[in-house]
Amino acid sequence: MTFTYIENQFKKVRPGDEQFNMNDGVQIIPRASIEIGQGCPEYFKTIIAKAYNEGWLIPIATVKTKELFWEEFSK
Repeated sequence: MTFTYIENQFKKVRPGDEQFNMNDGVQIIPRASIEIGQGCPEYFKTIIAKAYNEGWLIPIATVKTKELFWEEFSK
């Protein structure tokens, strides 16, 4: 019986990680964010904003490790 090791092809990137923000030389863009739709009631917006500000709601991006490699390589 043989086993094949498959390298992890994805990485979770969180705020504070070096790769969380993308940069085109002019602007800095986060890989993940939270968008609240127009129809969301105000009281939910308040709860969501509090959760985000308190660090209970965290935007996380899942990125292919190949993309991160080539991004670093091209700098």
